[in-house]
Amino acid sequence: MGLTKQAKTLNAKQVNNVVARARDYRNGLRNETIVQLTLLAGLRAKEVAGLRWEHVLTSEGEIGNEIRLTNDAAKGKSGGVIPLHPKLKALFGELKGKHQGDAKRAVIRSEHGGALRAQSVVNLLCVHYQRCDIEGASSHSGRRTFVTQAARKISMAGGTIRDVQALARHANLATTQRYIETNSAAQRAVIDLL
Repeated sequence: MGLTKQAKTLNAKQVNNVVARARDYRNGLRNETIVQLTLLAGLRAKEVAGLRWEHVLTSEGEIGNEIRLTNDAAKGKSGGVIPLHPKLKALFGELKGKHQGDAKRAVIRSEHGGALRAQSVVNLLCVHYQRCDIEGASSHSGRRTFVTQAARKISMAGGTIRDVQALARHANLATTQRYIETNSAAQRAVIDLL
């Protein structure tokens, strides 16, 4: 997204709707995993498409506690480690049971068994948001929602905006700050806490 037009940030009701309806279509498990990868790990469409089992499996072949995204699967050189949300871990468990194969294979696959292309992920997310009646949402909306929610909750976990930057895998803090949606009610409430 350019600097002037940003993806829509989803509110809690929209997130619940998007997740609840992800399995309404053919390939529901795959589709829900795609949606959750954007919302719970902040992955870009390219990264969802490039995600391989080696990024999530331990050396023993079990699903780990993090996504170890390599630079070849990420945008630019923005690979890194993203802690794995329990919901994503469960989805990976379901997918792993259906798709045995080597660690170099894609986690998100087409109906024909090959890796889904990044543009297919973009299209799938855009169509899904339209079906959920969310205007202005794009394939990047899940990532922007992830960054905004992380920024709002990071202090409760003892972290700072720099930790959000690391989770988003942004080289520049200013980029992370552009993702974060403001909240005027929170701004008023924090004044009362001073």
